[in-house]
Amino acid sequence: CSVGRDKKLLSSRYVLNLEMPPTPNVVADSFGREFLDGNVQKATQQFMCAGKRIGRGTYLISADKDDFDKKGSNYVAKCRRNISNHDFTILAAKDAKKRKDKRGTTKRELAAVDFAPSNKNTPAHVQAILPEQGEEVETEEWLLNAFNTGNCVNHSIMKNTQPTWNKKSKSYEIDFGGRVKMPSVKNMQLQTVTTDNKPVSLTFGKVEENHFVLDFAYPLSVVQAFGIALAAFD
Repeated sequence: CSVGRDKKLLSSRYVLNLEMPPTPNVVADSFGREFLDGNVQKATQQFMCAGKRIGRGTYLISADKDDFDKKGSNYVAKCRRNISNHDFTILAAKDAKKRKDKRGTTKRELAAVDFAPSNKNTPAHVQAILPEQGEEVETEEWLLNAFNTGNCVNHSIMKNTQPTWNKKSKSYEIDFGGRVKMPSVKNMQLQTVTTDNKPVSLTFGKVEENHFVLDFAYPLSVVQAFGIALAAFD
């Protein structure tokens, strides 16, 4: 997938598209027999969802790139930052505001992301916590709090691939397999740490000034992956 950015002060917009690869051009002769004519159709894009920054550390996710009405039917989720820290939470649209039930105040988180910024001597550290698959998690405790207190029993935990130091370029580097073209502090790979082989579940990186790649796989959903990418833009 790819993310296009329309950069504006405190109101930037982001569009997530599914990249459709080029396909051979098929033609038919007068007898109805099909064959390849040697030409290749251009790659196409399919819109998936859009995001909009509505203030410092707050992003809305919508199913329509032109509709970010929080009361509308296209409103999907909100990604917001804890002002005092570098962590984010991604909330489902209907639960983006606190609500109460018999247990008191509850909220449904789709994911939580924690960033430890890089400095001159150490690379950045990123970790994402996802609720248990197939369940609506309504809890009085935030995912990051549960993680920090050891209560994340069935949650999926992902951490970023740690880069290696290149003495020649005097910088940290990660092998993105050619998908990422430009250096950026936003570039990252997330791996699921609860499995033995630690497959890469998310790749996010810069291709051009306002064009980024976002590749993701299970256990991430579209909204979770896009929310993590929006958090990285902050």
